[in-house]
Amino acid sequence: IYWGSKIAIAATLLIWISGFLVWRLGHQAARYFLIAWSSLVLGALVTGFTAYSLLPTSFWTTYALQIGTGIEVVLLSMALGDRLRVDQQKIMEAQAARLQQEKLAKQSQERMVERLKKLDRLKDEFIANISHELRTPLNGIIGISESMLDGATGEISREQKYNLSLVISSGRRLFHLVNDLIDF
Repeated sequence: IYWGSKIAIAATLLIWISGFLVWRLGHQAARYFLIAWSSLVLGALVTGFTAYSLLPTSFWTTYALQIGTGIEVVLLSMALGDRLRVDQQKIMEAQAARLQQEKLAKQSQERMVERLKKLDRLKDEFIANISHELRTPLNGIIGISESMLDGATGEISREQKYNLSLVISSGRRLFHLVNDLIDF
């Protein structure tokens, strides 16, 4: 036997064993490869045995390599189809998982929006209560100071007028700040 034949036999066996091991490891498309490779090798063997007159010449022995190659092409096409089906199934599962994650994220977002709305309402109520609690005494301070400035309590000194004017202007400034806080 020539060296080329020995190498071809060794490579054929190595490829067949590799295909078998890959199939045993769980790669389902390898079963198609094993059968396809076996049909090609069988066709090559039958053609070789016929060429050396070890098998009688007939339609099947003459075209065994072409028949084996045809079967190999069909089986490898089936393997490709199987691979595409598996890949498509993985894509569908990934899309379903992504949609589930998006659904959960949307639900979480909706809960967060509701919580933020509730907190916003509480903030508005708090500001309204605080502004009322601040405005009422401020109005009283401003009103009493203005009436004292107008002489409702009798004659007041120039320094007292100045101090009452400061109280009134500070009270009004604070009153406007409270209003700005509410409007914000």
